[in-house]
Amino acid sequence: MDVSHIDLTTWLLGSQWRMPDAKLPERPLPELIKRVTAAWRERQAKIREVAATLTVRHAASTTAPAAPVR
Repeated sequence: MDVSHIDLTTWLLGSQWRMPDAKLPERPLPELIKRVTAAWRERQAKIREVAATLTVRHAASTTAPAAPVR
């Protein structure tokens, strides 16, 4: 289930709620949404990349070579 749109909406609404006098930039709203969505996706990609790296490192560190049979 992809909930990134929910998280993004929550973040946008939360930011506006915490800063009631905050004004949107002069750019049109669709362009702002595209920029924020692109930044969000880029961040999610970096998070997935780091998670994959950590998973590979963990697997490599926990896999011990087989002991020779005598």
